[in-house]
Amino acid sequence: EPLFRSSQALIWLGAFYSPLLSFAGTLMFFLIFYVKKYSLIWNCQPSRRAYRATKTSTFFLFLLLLTLFVCLIPIGYSLVEIRPSAVCGPFAGRSRMYDIVSEEISNAPNWLQVVLSYIGSAAFVIPFIIVLCIVVYYFISLSRAYKKSIKILEYQLQIDVINSS
Repeated sequence: EPLFRSSQALIWLGAFYSPLLSFAGTLMFFLIFYVKKYSLIWNCQPSRRAYRATKTSTFFLFLLLLTLFVCLIPIGYSLVEIRPSAVCGPFAGRSRMYDIVSEEISNAPNWLQVVLSYIGSAAFVIPFIIVLCIVVYYFISLSRAYKKSIKILEYQLQIDVINSS
């Protein structure tokens, strides 16, 4: 998993500067996945006791999200602050790499400019964040309710076992 995280971080960082790197990384991950899969099938046997991987999985996803945000910092900095080459590359002749985004939006059809302007405004972002928070709260509450019902059912099973013996 640490190898996966570091490889994923390198792909995220390098994809902006070398788009073919994303394809190479995807190919590498598919290859590693299938090698590990066949190695697992042929060399291992299932455990007698069930393994609960939910907490490990959640922690791994949190670390992956943290890695993504850390990788976005240098890319964002280079987009906004670093002056691109004046003679070559897709950003030649611009003062900042981000200027191409403004130029392309101004060259877009009028309806697309209106839509992008609305998506970038506070009238869209604030309600979107509020709705997103409500959805996350709903799923957290649902998860807690499921956990509580599981505990109640386990308790009822224990009582039924005691009563039947």
